[in-house]
Amino acid sequence: MEDSQVLLLAQADLETNYAESSVFERYMRLLLQSREVALQERVNATLSQTSGEKYQHFVRQYPTIVQRVPQHVIAFYLGITPESLSRVRRQL
Repeated sequence: MEDSQVLLLAQADLETNYAESSVFERYMRLLLQSREVALQERVNATLSQTSGEKYQHFVRQYPTIVQRVPQHVIAFYLGITPESLSRVRRQL
């Protein structure tokens, strides 16, 4: 959807970086932990929140993405249909 740069590391290179840099290893561990927490929060929200609550949380969490990403992609991310998202946005 947008131009990006991606860094690809082979597993062996990643392990080498871990072994050579405790700062890198700590950074990656903290990054992975925060991603795991975010994933669990998303799963919990999917199971317990209404469509409107999910969308409002999304807008608070990612305010700039709403203008940059197509509505159907946001709906897919939230686990709702594009039609439901359209209704939620109209009600807000």
